Amino acid sequence: MSSLALLRYKSMGARRRPLGIREMALGFAGALAGSILAALRSRRTLASAARESQEARTEIELLRRRLELLTRRATHDLRNPLTPIMVRGEMLRRLVRHHPEQLRQVEAILRAAARLGRLIEEMSAAPREALAP
Repeated sequence: MSSLALLRYKSMGARRRPLGIREMALGFAGALAGSILAALRSRRTLASAARESQEARTEIELLRRRLELLTRRATHDLRNPLTPIMVRGEMLRRLVRHHPEQLRQVEAILRAAARLGRLIEEMSAAPREALAP
């Protein structure tokens, strides 16, 4: 199981479904924003609060870059086999159009591939939307 999948399932707790990419990204950003607010509200000097704020911003940027890199790699690796599956599925659909049972099977494959394509698009958009600077 990939580290992303482990993170999604470990974070489930009492939840009934795993966290999505967007929820995980928002969780990271929210936790870091909370620590920034806590540091600013404490009775520390302005200089130490500014230093901690800068460190938190640096950490947020590092996490944003890591998440972006992870999703870029994952979506690339998922898109590579998806394209030939879709192309060959369309070819099969034309070949078996007069055989209802085979056509149903090919269409099931194409629907699953389309769902995977939508998931890939959602994964690639999540870091940009959730962690926009």
